[in-house]
Amino acid sequence: MTAPDQEWLTPYLPLLRGQMVHHVLEIGCGAGFDTECLAAEGFDVTATDFSMNALSIVRERLPAVKLLLHNTRDPFPFSSDAFDLVLASLSLHYFDERTTREIVDEIKRLLRPKGLLLFRVNSTSDHSFGSGQGDLLEQHFFVQDGIRRRYFTEDSCRGLFPASDWEELVLEEKVVERYRKSKALYEGLMQKKA
Repeated sequence: MTAPDQEWLTPYLPLLRGQMVHHVLEIGCGAGFDTECLAAEGFDVTATDFSMNALSIVRERLPAVKLLLHNTRDPFPFSSDAFDLVLASLSLHYFDERTTREIVDEIKRLLRPKGLLLFRVNSTSDHSFGSGQGDLLEQHFFVQDGIRRRYFTEDSCRGLFPASDWEELVLEEKVVERYRKSKALYEGLMQKKA
C-alpha cells in the first residue's frame, strides 16, 4: 500500500518534540500512514476513524496503536486537556459549517493549555478533487456522488480559530501529489491558548 504524500509530517517533528508533545489524538486516521509516522517517532497515538474497515487495516499494520471507532460529529470519550496534539489530516472537511465549528470546539476541549492542532483541509483551489463540483449545500460545501466535502479559503480557515482561543503558528496553502493528482489544500498549526 502506497502512502499519499507521506513525508508531510516530517518538518513538524522537531517542533512537536520542542513543545513536549507526547499524547496524540488522530482524527480520521484512514489507513494509518500518519499514525505510523508518529508512532515510529515515539508518540503515544490514539487513532480514530468512523470506518471499521480502516481501523482493521491500521490494526493489522500497527497492532500496538490504540484505536477507536468514532464518528467525529459526536463528542469524544476523553477527559478535557487529555492530549498534547490533535492531528486531523484531510478529515475535517466533510461537515457543514456549524458542525465543523462544534468539532473545533471539541478539539479545543481535548487539548491541554498550549496544546496543538495540526490539520489539513481541502482548498477552494482543489479542482482535481472536486472543488466547485456537485450540488451546492452551503458556501464552498458540495455533495457529489453521495459524499459531502467542504473547500476552504484562507479566511474561512482562520474563521474557525478565534484569536481569543487560538494562536496561529502556521497556515498556508500547498499543492501536494495525492493519488497521482495535484491536490490543493490548507495546512495549519494552531496552538490553544492557556
